[in-house]
Amino acid sequence: MMTSDRTCGRGRAQNIVVLAGWLGCKRKSLRRYETMYRDMGWDVIIHIASPVLVVKAASGIDDTHGATPKAQEPPRSMRHLALQTLQEVQDSQCNIFIFHVFSNGGAFLWEAVCDIIQQKNSNVGEKDYSILRNTLAGVVFDSSPAYYEDDNRDRLKEALSYATEREKKEANFILEKARIERGDTAFERSRKQRAQKFWQNMRNDEFNVPHLYLYSKADRLAPYEAISELVNDRTSLFGRDDVTSLSFADSPHCSHLVTYPEQYRLEVGGFLAKCLANNINSINTLASRL
Repeated sequence: MMTSDRTCGRGRAQNIVVLAGWLGCKRKSLRRYETMYRDMGWDVIIHIASPVLVVKAASGIDDTHGATPKAQEPPRSMRHLALQTLQEVQDSQCNIFIFHVFSNGGAFLWEAVCDIIQQKNSNVGEKDYSILRNTLAGVVFDSSPAYYEDDNRDRLKEALSYATEREKKEANFILEKARIERGDTAFERSRKQRAQKFWQNMRNDEFNVPHLYLYSKADRLAPYEAISELVNDRTSLFGRDDVTSLSFADSPHCSHLVTYPEQYRLEVGGFLAKCLANNINSINTLASRL
């Protein structure tokens, strides 16, 4: 089941954070992050992709056919969830928004959002959200993205340990169905190709907005070495001002705020200040041209 929630005050939202949860994440698991952002003066939108959607996205199982589900209907794919998320952001009429994505459950949603805003792989009848590119101010990657080309099955199995028994059965059913339909060899090849494409998308993301990477040397699901290499690649493309990171020594997957609350809040607070400053500079630049 997809979870969505909006925790804003009345009237128009000023600045919004979209929290995109990890596989098996529950609404209550994000409460401390929601509180942190609200204390910093930001409104919060929460979207948690179901384990089935995450498994589909990880394995390259496309299910975007047909009309886009309405806001109250469960999405059939990560792209559908991204469309619903962007509609909620647009409805908020916020000044700026950022994404805070956790693990690959959040990174897959961010990947789909990038495609939609940049009008890639558009389906007939999809709404145009490219205008939101002007209000996107930054992205926080928390235990994310997770490189999974190697040991694909083992990492997915461990990630599914966060899900309920029912969710595990639903996800495994989707995988087994796709395996039977495609055959073992073709299915494994497509999964590997999907993992490669995902990592390329994370490396070549064209959004020139600040990126903050929060990760740990002790994270078994989001390998430290791969994220460090990704940070270096992104830094070479966009510079140290727009690509920042903080690595922790021993915090578990998606548990950096719990383990190092002061460091975490300080880093995120500085990142938000940078996003706000960039927005003010953009407004002043635009005004000077008028």
